[in-house]
Amino acid sequence: MESVKAMWGVVTDSQTEIVALAKVRNEDVVPIVVSGYHYTIEMNGVKVADGYENSPVTVKPKSKTTLKFSLRLNNSFIREWWVTHIANGEKTKIRVAIKPTIEVGGRDVEVPVFLRESEFTTKLLS
Repeated sequence: MESVKAMWGVVTDSQTEIVALAKVRNEDVVPIVVSGYHYTIEMNGVKVADGYENSPVTVKPKSKTTLKFSLRLNNSFIREWWVTHIANGEKTKIRVAIKPTIEVGGRDVEVPVFLRESEFTTKLLS
């Protein structure tokens, strides 16, 4: 992946969407067929998102393209995460993993191509 840009998507009572746009390059002479992707998001060890999206796309040989990933947080876990955030002095470690499923030799293989870990702090209660 060359770069990833994320933004808020649709928010409902049950889920919060994060839309990630990833610029990728295929240096090979054969196309890369991505059938879908598995994703997880953990905040302070609380898994707030875990899903699989069927999102077929083919990355042509010797080309660049932008892949779109919709990551859906399960809002029912926000309360559990929030308790850890406050207990940690309003600090959160967040871990995002995206694993596309690609076709290799007629078989689907999940490839861990994106893992990002970071932290954020708030000062809402101080």
